[in-house]
Amino acid sequence: MKNKIGKLIIIGWLIVGVAPGIFAQTREECYQTAYIYFSQGKYEQAEEWYRKAVEIDPHFWEARYWLGKTQEQLGKIKEALEEWTMILMVQPDNRDVFQKWRYYAPSYVQLREDDIRRLKSIFLEDGNPSFSEEEAWRELMPQAFLLLERKDFISPYLGARIMRWGGRNLSSLFYSYERRGYERALDNLILNPEGEDPELVYQFIKECESRFGEDENFQEKLSTLYEKIFAQQIGESPEKTGGVSTVELQVEGREVKVSATRGEEDALLHPDTGFYLGE
Repeated sequence: MKNKIGKLIIIGWLIVGVAPGIFAQTREECYQTAYIYFSQGKYEQAEEWYRKAVEIDPHFWEARYWLGKTQEQLGKIKEALEEWTMILMVQPDNRDVFQKWRYYAPSYVQLREDDIRRLKSIFLEDGNPSFSEEEAWRELMPQAFLLLERKDFISPYLGARIMRWGGRNLSSLFYSYERRGYERALDNLILNPEGEDPELVYQFIKECESRFGEDENFQEKLSTLYEKIFAQQIGESPEKTGGVSTVELQVEGREVKVSATRGEEDALLHPDTGFYLGE
């Protein structure tokens, strides 16, 4: 009889060794079992045990993060994104989760032209942003990342303004993307300054000066933009206005006055000029 009991105990321990966590009950035991399976590349079993862990404790954020990583390995990206979004609404400055979310989230939203017009009216034309936290994480901020990648001036500028709003209201991690948006918008504007709304360009320049005025890279690019704007207004090529060292833009009513500091000889040939903002 004693031999039979001994054999049963040995068999029991062998079962535990072969199928780790089979008797796990706590969230930590489920988590550890899941991690063992994940480290062995057994992602379906890992997903099952991570899910059990979060079922025991829905606020077990580390288990949710790894559940998302497991689903990522299984190609269940949308489900993984759901887990990471849930975490960020509670831990908005969790850098590891944010990077996972940021990589995938833009692929699961649409950005139509009417979306851009609506967002422009809200963020660039003194609208009133009134987005819920969930709406912002699931749609608005992923759309902002799409805006940053576009090749025109307005889109990355709009994306930068949304990133600033996100930095204030959601996560400080968005602030670095705000700067990226301004720089990309500036690069695109330098390539093609013609045809843009002068009032919006002036607003953008003021923001660049106030927010990044101490940044040498921004100052260099702004100087290039000023030269192009000045050349455009006097009908010269940028090459012929290379002596411009300072350009000032002033708004008086609907008129934007452009003045430039040049060498004495050039100053006599090219007086100050101005243009009117369209209605």
